[in-house]
Amino acid sequence: MFPALWDMVQFLGGLWQADVDQLILIGIIVNTVMGAGLWWFVRRKWKG
Repeated sequence: MFPALWDMVQFLGGLWQADVDQLILIGIIVNTVMGAGLWWFVRRKWKG
């Protein structure tokens, strides 16, 4: 998850010329939501 976070920070920082501190918070939230969604999906498939 952390390489994806770093890539997102680099991309959005260059695109928006934004402050990196704000992007890190957004990236952590996005990665947490995506991780929870993938965990739920895998768990659901595992139960059958």
